[in-house]
Amino acid sequence: MNQNNKVAVIGAGRLGKGFLGASFIPSNYDVTFFDVNQQVIDELNKGYFNVDIHYTTHSCAKTYKNYHTCCLEKDNNAVMLLSKHDIFAISIYPEDFKNLYGILVEALSIRIKKGFKTSVLVFTNALDYASVVKQNILLRLNSELKKEFANYVEVKETIIIRSTFAENNVNTELQTLAIKNSLVERLDFNDISNVAGIEETDNINILKQLKLYTLNGPHAAMAYSGYYRGYVTINEAEMDSFCSDIAKGVSILANQVASLKYNLPKTEIAKISLPKTEVNPITDSISRVAFDPVRKLGKSDRLVYPALVGAQHNLDIRANAKAIALGFLYDDANDPHAKMMQDEIKKYGIEKAIIKFCGLELAESQILKLILQYYNEFKKEKIWQ
Repeated sequence: MNQNNKVAVIGAGRLGKGFLGASFIPSNYDVTFFDVNQQVIDELNKGYFNVDIHYTTHSCAKTYKNYHTCCLEKDNNAVMLLSKHDIFAISIYPEDFKNLYGILVEALSIRIKKGFKTSVLVFTNALDYASVVKQNILLRLNSELKKEFANYVEVKETIIIRSTFAENNVNTELQTLAIKNSLVERLDFNDISNVAGIEETDNINILKQLKLYTLNGPHAAMAYSGYYRGYVTINEAEMDSFCSDIAKGVSILANQVASLKYNLPKTEIAKISLPKTEVNPITDSISRVAFDPVRKLGKSDRLVYPALVGAQHNLDIRANAKAIALGFLYDDANDPHAKMMQDEIKKYGIEKAIIKFCGLELAESQILKLILQYYNEFKKEKIWQ
């Protein structure tokens, strides 16, 4: 066993099981899965979960056992149990953190009082979200514990590169694409150097921005264009030139922006560059990749920010404008964020919706006009399809 070997995986869905559990368990960490969903815990209580792991050259199936579970909603000892862990690896959506802070602060308070050091790892694609989590924890701590916080708690940013898939969060039959290590901001309080699939870095914030634009941007473009064309999976969209051309254009702009804005050694940039694979062995759903267009069409996010920088440097931003326009046409009824966006469009009109959700200003009218143009064109074509 490792020193400081207890890991709490908070959020036992696809990523929690298929990446975090599958990384920490075989590295001899004592892992407990925490989740608010009793069904997720009940499935894990069967004693195992299976992961098909796809590497660049081969695949293998692995079964994972020897873990513990806890339902945060129903276990009266959840706080005390959580406080016994040295690493909190959190894999939930940003909007779900508000329901976690109470338990998180209680557990950390216990650990600070006992003089135990804790590493909180925030696994989300949102930029600089570890800072948001840290501030929300500090707001809820009493004045005495706030003074001791920095001595006992570190909240670290991460970059999720290892994609994981399953039918739903409850499912214990998973697949993961393990062609690159995910990245974690270097820890001071705990040793994770022997964990397979995780690599520490000192350039986490810059690399996360790069990854968001160069990897997540084209992926989102593929999802929104694929939905528009009536596909269910990313794999189907990849075979359609309409979708692949937009995604390629988004990728080109992202890399141009990266070279303009960031000065990193090639060895660092390589950490977020995915190696080529002849065939994607995993079927990925468009609904998963497209989920939450409110966040993904934000001003600092994967599609809008590169378009803004590109416009400033007279680069070709048409592919991003198309992808953004298609994002505003994304109306999956199962996505509450998409529904909210569509309600806003119906109530106030598309132009005001673009200004609001993309955070555009008058000086950025060139981008606004281009998005509006493509939105109206695509919407008209959709009606006649």
